[in-house]
Amino acid sequence: MAISFSTLVLGPCMDTFALAASFLPVASQPGAPAVPVRGIWKKKAVMFDTGAGYYTTTQATFGIRLNEWPIDPPQKLDLITINDAIIAGDTPEVNTTWIVDDVTSDGQGGTMLSIKRKPSGVPGP
Repeated sequence: MAISFSTLVLGPCMDTFALAASFLPVASQPGAPAVPVRGIWKKKAVMFDTGAGYYTTTQATFGIRLNEWPIDPPQKLDLITINDAIIAGDTPEVNTTWIVDDVTSDGQGGTMLSIKRKPSGVPGP
């Protein structure tokens, strides 16, 4: 009997840690309306060696469970607006829109979306 990592691990993690969001598939399904989704927000420090010294910045990600999403998989340049907030650590600003910059599947039903804050001049919500 096969074990479903998505059912045993990802589902309960989503039930515990996921934030509500709206997903607008501007790249994967142009013209389609925004749909409600959920995912796990994470922000981590990233250090770069420029040769002349080190530069530190942050990388934001939104972890999703693919079988919960209307688009399989989301694509680079799709938009996510996080509608929920948690009361601990580095939380995203409520109703901030993010651009999907990279999509990485884990092969077990989950996908990590690397996201960047959408600049105010870029079309979309």
